[in-house]
Amino acid sequence: MDITPLIPGGRQVIEGYSPSGFRVSGALYAGSVLVFVDRTELWPVSLGAATLDRFAPVVARGDVEILLLGCGTVTVACKACIWPIVPVEKKGTIETVPS
Repeated sequence: MDITPLIPGGRQVIEGYSPSGFRVSGALYAGSVLVFVDRTELWPVSLGAATLDRFAPVVARGDVEILLLGCGTVTVACKACIWPIVPVEKKGTIETVPS
């Protein structure tokens, strides 16, 4: 029996990560990335520089339902940097988990 999940063509799949970057759908990315359903792009940001304007690609997309933001062990600062872009009705759904 094959239990491999069926993933539609063109979807981005996070296959692995390390302190130096990510492997997404077979491609290696050094540093931070934004992974959307249909594409992955480099994201030139660090936790200390995660200001509201850095989330412009996410906000512009408009259809992002889940934002997974790896912040290492600094989850309080991570939550604070995304708070301004979260719609009021979703603010109660933010969870922080050390990575």
